[in-house]
Amino acid sequence: MLRFSAADTHHALEDQDLRVLPYTANHAFFLLDLPPLHAYPFDRQIIAQALSEEIPVMTCDEKFSLYKGSQGPLVISRNLVSRNDPSRARVSSPTF
Repeated sequence: MLRFSAADTHHALEDQDLRVLPYTANHAFFLLDLPPLHAYPFDRQIIAQALSEEIPVMTCDEKFSLYKGSQGPLVISRNLVSRNDPSRARVSSPTF
């Protein structure tokens, strides 16, 4: 179990210049049009959100790369990366 306070999490997001992306109706509309290539509903929501926002997804789940967008997202697969050599990350740019 990870134990971070809300304040620590908020500061970490600010320090890394990250933003929390809300799940919107538009993301749900993308979800409804996704082909059923992935069985897990939450993963499908992540895929729909990434396609809708045209943002990259970093995952070791090979099924994410089955979904392709006309302009993105980049699917960054970490399955071949050792902890000592992050330069070995495999990057693919799929199209839907």
